[in-house]
Amino acid sequence: MDNLLLAIGYGFLGMAMLFVGYKIFDWLIPYDIQKEIFENKNTAAAIFMGLVLVSIAIIILGGIHG
Repeated sequence: MDNLLLAIGYGFLGMAMLFVGYKIFDWLIPYDIQKEIFENKNTAAAIFMGLVLVSIAIIILGGIHG
């Protein structure tokens, strides 16, 4: 039971860190990525943002897992 609670806790920690990483990246880039993806239907921007999120998730995984 302890392992399940730890896994859930680390899962929520990882999701929170991914959200913060997304917001920091969104703040750093010079244009509105959400407008590009949802209003302008820019597929390339959506693929790029997906790759950024996967990259941030891999970095977080390395930090949490050790």
